[in-house]
Amino acid sequence: MLGLFYDTTVRVSGSLYVISNTFWTEISDLLGAILEWTRSDDSNVKGMGTKMKTKFDKYWGNIDRMNKIIFFAVVLDPHEKFMIMEVSFCDIYGENEGTELFERVKMSLYDIFKEYNNMLQIESSHSSETSPSSTTSSNESVGNRPRGHYKLIAKKRRIESGHVHTKSELDLGS
Repeated sequence: MLGLFYDTTVRVSGSLYVISNTFWTEISDLLGAILEWTRSDDSNVKGMGTKMKTKFDKYWGNIDRMNKIIFFAVVLDPHEKFMIMEVSFCDIYGENEGTELFERVKMSLYDIFKEYNNMLQIESSHSSETSPSSTTSSNESVGNRPRGHYKLIAKKRRIESGHVHTKSELDLGS
């Protein structure tokens, strides 16, 4: 019982693991086990599960106080996208509150995605209006090339080839 808790703690807090995209999976799996313990026939297991659930709720119980940024990495993982969040939120928080949390996370991520897309379009229009050599100073260059030289070329090629996406890729795979 405590082995699961220990193993999850090591995986979530260890510096040797890449966990940003698996963090929520680890946490929600742990909560699933805690919920099972709270329903145990063994009074010791049930008591420990109840105490753990109280501690869990201190950090994860109130959707208004939760930092939703941690969920963005889950969505950006090509294996997961939105699916795991929707399922786990509704299971953990109930249908109404789970759906509300899912929609908040989804809308927050779409807002950031739109903002990034707008910045990309603004940068692209500026880079096509001025040549790189006319906008750089000596401290903005590396050798004779402006900083971000290849980034500008890649953006220009993406625009010229028509690969500037008008549709969000956040939902692909879900």
